[in-house]
Order: sequence, then C-alpha cells, then structure tokens
Amino acid sequence: MKALFAGFALAITACAHGNSGRSCQENPAFQRAFFHHVDVVETYTRERNTGAEVYTLGPDEMLDAMAFLETHTAVPMGPVLNYEVGYANMELFLKDKKRWLRWYDAHKCANLQPDK
Repeated sequence: MKALFAGFALAITACAHGNSGRSCQENPAFQRAFFHHVDVVETYTRERNTGAEVYTLGPDEMLDAMAFLETHTAVPMGPVLNYEVGYANMELFLKDKKRWLRWYDAHKCANLQPDK
C-alpha cells in the first residue's frame, strides 16, 4: 500500500510540474533574480499605497524590476507607467503578481537564464 501511495504521489508531482517525470532543471540564479524583482515591485507598491513616510526604493529600481518581469513573463508594464511610476492600487499589483507567479510555476523547469 505504501509503495502504491508513493508511486501515486510521484506521478502527481510529475504532472504538477508539467515535466512528465523528467528531472526539473530549475535554475537557482534565475529563481533568485525572478523573486528579487517581484519583491522590489511589491515593496515599492506597498510603500506608496500604504502611506509610508520613508521610501526604500526609487522609481528606477521599480522600472528595472518591471522591465525584467515583462521581458520574461510578457505581462505588460503599462499599468505602472502613469503620471507617477507605480500601481494605482494594491489590487492591480496583486493581479499582476498572480500572473507572474503562474508564469514562473509553468516555466521553472525550463532551466531559465537570468539576464546578463
């Protein structure tokens, strides 16, 4: 029974990763870069949408992070290019974040490379 359960769990894991049992070639350098850029956008957005008195990140860092994410995920950065750089509200940011994370989950085993 344990062997049957272990085999079933392995099959579910392989299907969930979309790699049909092949080993996942997730690139740790890309993973760090990807989630760093997501964190930059989230920090920037939270600071500006919660009324923080001190900002830890500037617009250039936000735009660099958004450019990286747009390049890799094809989620357009148009919503942040308003009169002021940034998302108008947290709901818009969370919608894009969900799309970035879905893209990452679907592509993480493709041995993605960070920009040089």
